Amino acid sequence: MTKLDLAIIGAYFLITIFAGLWSHRRAARNLDDYFLGGRVMPWWLLALSGAAANFDISGTMWMVSILLVFGFKSFNIHWMWAFLCGAFLMSYMARWIRRTRVMTAAELMKVRFGEDAGGRIARTSAALMMVVFQMFAIGVGFVGVGKFAAPYFAQYASARFRFTEEQCAMVMTVATTAYVIFGGFVSVVVTDVLQAIIKNLACIIVAVVAFNMIDPQVLHAKISTSLLPAWHISGLPPAYKAYENFGYMVPLWLMYGLFISLGGAGGNYGEQRFLATRNTRDASIAGAFWNLSLVLRWAMVASIAFLAASSLHQSSDPEKALPIIIRDCLPNGIRGFVMAAFIAAYMATFSAVVNSGASMLVNDLIKPFWPSAEQKTLVRCSYAATLFLVIGGIWSGLHAGSIDKIWSWLIVGLYSSVLIPNMLRWYWWRLNGWGYSIGVLGSLALAIVVLFYPDIPEYIYAPILNFVALLGCIFGSLLTQPVDEQTIITFFQRVRPKGWWGPVRLRAGLTKDELNEGMDNTLLIICNVIFGTAALYTSYLIPMYFIGHWFANTAICLGICIASCVILYFTWYRTLEPAKDDQGFAAEPSSSEELPAAIGSPN
Repeated sequence: MTKLDLAIIGAYFLITIFAGLWSHRRAARNLDDYFLGGRVMPWWLLALSGAAANFDISGTMWMVSILLVFGFKSFNIHWMWAFLCGAFLMSYMARWIRRTRVMTAAELMKVRFGEDAGGRIARTSAALMMVVFQMFAIGVGFVGVGKFAAPYFAQYASARFRFTEEQCAMVMTVATTAYVIFGGFVSVVVTDVLQAIIKNLACIIVAVVAFNMIDPQVLHAKISTSLLPAWHISGLPPAYKAYENFGYMVPLWLMYGLFISLGGAGGNYGEQRFLATRNTRDASIAGAFWNLSLVLRWAMVASIAFLAASSLHQSSDPEKALPIIIRDCLPNGIRGFVMAAFIAAYMATFSAVVNSGASMLVNDLIKPFWPSAEQKTLVRCSYAATLFLVIGGIWSGLHAGSIDKIWSWLIVGLYSSVLIPNMLRWYWWRLNGWGYSIGVLGSLALAIVVLFYPDIPEYIYAPILNFVALLGCIFGSLLTQPVDEQTIITFFQRVRPKGWWGPVRLRAGLTKDELNEGMDNTLLIICNVIFGTAALYTSYLIPMYFIGHWFANTAICLGICIASCVILYFTWYRTLEPAKDDQGFAAEPSSSEELPAAIGSPN
């Protein structure tokens, strides 16, 4: 690290913190402004913000490491998050989320299940689970940014400050927390967009360097371009032994990605971006642009992995390939800019997760039990909630081991408890708050038990967790009263979901044409999901094949991507509904209103 590199990093910190604090006065007015920016921001800002939040250090280091270890077979692992979610969101799920008109993903439970005991428990259990998940996610980011930054600053170590991984992570965490607390969602989006621009420029720079530096012959001998999974892979590094039975895990990853995509936008800051859009048209476009904005991230991942595979990586730990390659292969000045980009990656993800988690703590865990609290008081509670999440996240990071180890349990273990419940709430009318809560809490308890048995492979315990959640949802719902009729009808009329809604559909008063109007047409939805997945999958492969000098593969993927986009222009873009501002919240029912009879019988 030279003085020029340090100056660039210092300038980035000052600009980012100033931009975040600049929006303090706007954010401090009420919860709607603090957590959703008043729902007036354009779709492209929100999509760039979401993409910036997805582009994190820990995830990028993990993507580089598995590409180094498995070659292009590692693409099979990404079925659980990268390829399906964007297609489902742009096709219909982003519109459904926006139509709920709530503030948080957990508050959606009130609109879906009502405000009886079951609905309140569902809302509380969903909020608690996501807060725990986000706390661990902060810990993963804390570990990743420490591993990334420590090699650069080791030369400046002193007796008092040794620039350990923990110390580096702590400095960046404290700096980000400052503007997240006072600036709220607006500051998160403003700084995210700034960080997205910096990160994408860095991706282009690193890709150009990699394209010119790698030796294609050496690279092609070490990296396999086959996308087909192998049933068994031997000789893996110790931290990746869990992937030896690779072929058995592919159906798990695909199933996992399908459940996530059918259930929403992840349950945290994803929903927050779509709820903050001005209307359903903006939400759909944001769902597409969000994922397209991540194409250059895959170019960065490929560049680092290919440089490392070309004998330029001198560490036995694949997770350290990224910081070492940037340190050793980039010239002065450029190194500082790329370093600032990855600090931006950490800050964007951290700020998104913390702001989303604080919104659930305040709106779904504090506000329902303190209905008399004024808006300014709740905003101040948001400051305390942010600090609570940050401290808890730092604690989990200090007690974490390998990024891959904690990330795998976080995604496949902890998050499995909401996969089935989150999916069923959109497609099965009979699911109620009790069923949702029993499914989530039963699976969550088992996931915590799994944490004490780390040798159990994911493809064994994940299906069990999902099965427990499914049984809890079904039996918990059928053995208790259905959701209040007016609540479920209002939800159906507002969202117009697909699936098993027979009794509700009959009472909702909507015609068949109204239910299948425009983008709500079932055949169009299926078509757009298929071609949206093809477009995203190939768009991520194009820069990776090109940087690695596999030009024939690049041409094939480019042709598939262009054909898919042409089809989507007619089946998706031209069928989008006209823009119309819709900033309404879900109506707050009066406690004195008489509730109509429920649909069906308890059994």
